Amino acid sequence: EHHRQLGLCSTMGTQYDTGSTFSTTVNGNLSLVAGNEWLMPYALLPVGWHSVHGIAAHARQTLREAILEDASWQPPVNYGIGAGDPYNAGKMLARMGQVALIAQELGEQQVAKDVGARLASHVELWAKSRALNKFVYDASWGGWISCGCLYDDCAPAGCNPNILPPDQCHCDPSMARCKNTGPPDDCPTFDDPGMDFGNAFYNDHHFHWGYHIFAGAVAAHLDPEWGARNKEWLLLYARDIANPSNDDPYFPEWRHKDWYTGWSWASGVALGGGKPYRNGHNQESTSESIAAYYGLQLLGDALNDPAMRDWGRACLASEVFSAMTYWQIIPGKSNVYPEIIQKKTLIGILWQNLVQYQTWFGGSPYMVHGIQMMPFTPASEYYVQPEWSNESYRLGERDCRLSGQCTKDGWVSMFVQQLAVLDPAKAWDEALALPDAVFSGDAPAGNGN
Repeated sequence: EHHRQLGLCSTMGTQYDTGSTFSTTVNGNLSLVAGNEWLMPYALLPVGWHSVHGIAAHARQTLREAILEDASWQPPVNYGIGAGDPYNAGKMLARMGQVALIAQELGEQQVAKDVGARLASHVELWAKSRALNKFVYDASWGGWISCGCLYDDCAPAGCNPNILPPDQCHCDPSMARCKNTGPPDDCPTFDDPGMDFGNAFYNDHHFHWGYHIFAGAVAAHLDPEWGARNKEWLLLYARDIANPSNDDPYFPEWRHKDWYTGWSWASGVALGGGKPYRNGHNQESTSESIAAYYGLQLLGDALNDPAMRDWGRACLASEVFSAMTYWQIIPGKSNVYPEIIQKKTLIGILWQNLVQYQTWFGGSPYMVHGIQMMPFTPASEYYVQPEWSNESYRLGERDCRLSGQCTKDGWVSMFVQQLAVLDPAKAWDEALALPDAVFSGDAPAGNGN
């Protein structure tokens, strides 16, 4: 469907008939096209390091006060030494990166520099495999994967605080460690496709490494000399998820990106019950995919690599366009899905042979809508737009309002930000009224976004 919307260009004798339907699929109607080459005229998005429309004058002082407070934030002790999973670690690093960029946009250059320096240290910890959960190169599939950490912060080691009294089993993050010895012989992720969200099985790599890429880009942007020193380490993330060259013997081309559909497939090589998934590949969070390619664009810019920057821009443009075509639904205007699906305004998980209004972790509407917006970055301006938000917000926010868990877990922040494209003044008031706990480490959806 999106090929028609883009205005597919014919080259080298291409002939196509968009007036007839050859077949109907889960992605809409198909028309016959014959030719040697297609040109897809995507409009590149004019987005850079900072907010698209700038910071409103009335909000600058309040934001400055918040940034000065947030500038001292650090990841929890265990993540500070790398005793955790790379996905949540990346979200925390990206959070620090966002703080630094907002500080820079507000003119707080020293704050941005200080946050950037601490961020650079954390990025190095993970990128250079100094974390307790070390990253290793996998020669079988050609990728950068996590070894895994069997986490323990209790004394004596391995005791269960749910069974033993405090005087017999004391646990504290300051005692964080991994029970496994790590590579090369003791990596639990190699045998457990669920550990680290399937990182060693290449599940969601563009989500995981996308956060690290964004964080590394910000650190390099604020300290170009640091970026130059660490360039090859940062490129490992980029080569893993978005290698454009078949001349690279260590990483495959475009591990996740499907240039025909325009979107990326998140699923890796894990099997369901020892067998391939009946409905093929899938992707859930288009917004995290969008954020990954936005990060790639920024990394190319920070490292003075125009080719990487432009590949990031191309990936970002196609990902946004396809997400708006196949995930977002404006009732009465979508040509892809039947009316019964259009009423949902959104797809939660898109498979090759199936669409679902749910997530991998629950079916509540606030989860389905929230996961398609996080994390918010300047690139979100081109994805979370008013026409779709006018429909989606109504369903997601209502469910959030009726569920205390939505606020407790931080999902409410997604809907406040979505409201900002519909009613900025009201969204600003609601943002100021959010409890601090929404952004704490105990709120998985709010922390890091």
